[in-house]
Amino acid sequence: MNKWYVLHVNTTCEEDVSRVLKRDALGIDVRVFKREMLERNKNIWQRVLRLLYPGYVFIYCELNEDIYYIIKNTPGVIRILGRMDTGGLPIPIPDCEMERILQFVGDGDTVKISKAVIKNNRIKILSGALLGMERFITKVDKRKGRVKVKFYLYDKPKEIEFCIDLKEP
Repeated sequence: MNKWYVLHVNTTCEEDVSRVLKRDALGIDVRVFKREMLERNKNIWQRVLRLLYPGYVFIYCELNEDIYYIIKNTPGVIRILGRMDTGGLPIPIPDCEMERILQFVGDGDTVKISKAVIKNNRIKILSGALLGMERFITKVDKRKGRVKVKFYLYDKPKEIEFCIDLKEP
């Protein structure tokens, strides 16, 4: 049965590892999740893609010994996250954690910029990937148009910054 696993890879090697695994390990769905951000460079705002989890590649497969060693021997892969089960293979990501990540990215691999409004010191997401996720937002930076959202990966909390398009109420 297919499950989600996380590979810890060398930073900046995420795309290379993804490309090699797609070529060498057939039957594996390899995903490198990204987020769309607005950044100012020389007073010009530009849309750029940043990694959602720098240093990590997500795979969806039925992990067996053959696939495990193909992954372990891939250049750039440091290890597969998760403690080992009795058979010596890593334990997959809990379904509830992965469902939340997949809900954010939707059909693709990129989290788009969400539209939001702040009313009475409360943020309300109007559209986008963060729609209905207000309870997970831990911090709002109005000036930069960014919010921090708490995610869990193997029961360890991690705050990730997302870009929002703030509208006047």
